[in-house]
Amino acid sequence: MNMQWMLLRNLKYHFNIWTFNINRQKYIILFIIIILVIKLRTFYIFKINDNKAKVYHKNTKLLYQILESINNIDSNDISFAFNLFKEIVSPYNKNNINEYIYNNYKKDISYVINKNTYIIDNNEFTKIIVNKSNIKVITNKNNPIIFKYFKNYINNLFVCDFKNKDYFWLELLN
Repeated sequence: MNMQWMLLRNLKYHFNIWTFNINRQKYIILFIIIILVIKLRTFYIFKINDNKAKVYHKNTKLLYQILESINNIDSNDISFAFNLFKEIVSPYNKNNINEYIYNNYKKDISYVINKNTYIIDNNEFTKIIVNKSNIKVITNKNNPIIFKYFKNYINNLFVCDFKNKDYFWLELLN
């Protein structure tokens, strides 16, 4: 068992946190401690519209650079960035995504939900925040299980980790 999971298990024991009997404040405290101790990755999953996906499918670096520049945009250029973003990215239907996560996770994986935020603790630590513009995934894994579920559900998903300069089409992930 790796050191990160030993730490997580010890923290769960210390805070008396178990997946079916959980206090939300204790879980938030646990999450903050994990962020401080364990190196977590933050992925942003964008739903690229069909026409743009065809254009950028072979040129992922350019798509990443565009999304990164939008992410780091100066506040003076916010309207330009918003229009460019709308041209490339299709919005998520948050209700459909929430229903899909619920239906797929309810039997297999222990998780806590608060509106559009999920915290999953099942051999990985993952926090999923469903937004209309993207799905933000904070995790201790390079390939969290949520990728597998989304890969089978939605086409043209492009994943970016802006901090680590990592990007890929979810459908190409093994």
